[in-house]
Amino acid sequence: MPRLLLLLTFIIFSPESPGTSQYYFPGVMVPEESSTVDITAQEDTLLTNQLLYNGRVWIGTYFGVIGTEFMLTPDWINGDVTINGTLFTDVPLKYDIYNDDLLINYINKRVLILNREMVESFVLHYEGKSYTLTNHGVNQESQAFYQLFYSGKADLLKQWRKKRVQFAVEARYDQFQQDSRLLLSIDGKQYEFSNIKSLCRLFGNYSGDVRSFMRKSRIKVDIDTPEGLIPVLEFYDNLISE
Repeated sequence: MPRLLLLLTFIIFSPESPGTSQYYFPGVMVPEESSTVDITAQEDTLLTNQLLYNGRVWIGTYFGVIGTEFMLTPDWINGDVTINGTLFTDVPLKYDIYNDDLLINYINKRVLILNREMVESFVLHYEGKSYTLTNHGVNQESQAFYQLFYSGKADLLKQWRKKRVQFAVEARYDQFQQDSRLLLSIDGKQYEFSNIKSLCRLFGNYSGDVRSFMRKSRIKVDIDTPEGLIPVLEFYDNLISE
């Protein structure tokens, strides 16, 4: 019997297979009563899932810490992920913003941390909104997942992060707290800013013009609504183009 057929036979009829009306092989639903298998289709499925489920096993290590290390919610979120140019849709994801790790649910048997170097981008669909994060970095040290709000002469990015604060609750328990930051990526370098002053400083000779525009337009820096700064970046692009 060919090696691939032996592998499929083991997986499909393994005692660990879910006890439902159908046995699950990643990416393919095989009816219990089915007696034939399309080997070519299964070969494609194996290669596809080797690309998707590529990472190390995740083990939760933060029991007893108040709050969660995850973005938005500790529950699984349906999302889309692009890995080495291949788009996978409607997969269960969690984004650990304490460690900057993207997790995937492997058929309810184990949780995997996806290989960050292979993940180009992913989208989380949560409560009617879609959050798109890209693997953005000019070098290996700065490589991380960022939410991109604007791309132009300066890219506007948000890095979702959390920090662990010791004894923050009742002087007894550690707690995860938001620690996200906003950045501009200009000429291949990333700069963090937190207020109007630190933002305008990044525009160099145009800082005065940008500051006046923000004052007249009553635009503020808000970590929760970075999209409010898009008109500022558009104004800056126009200044550069003149």
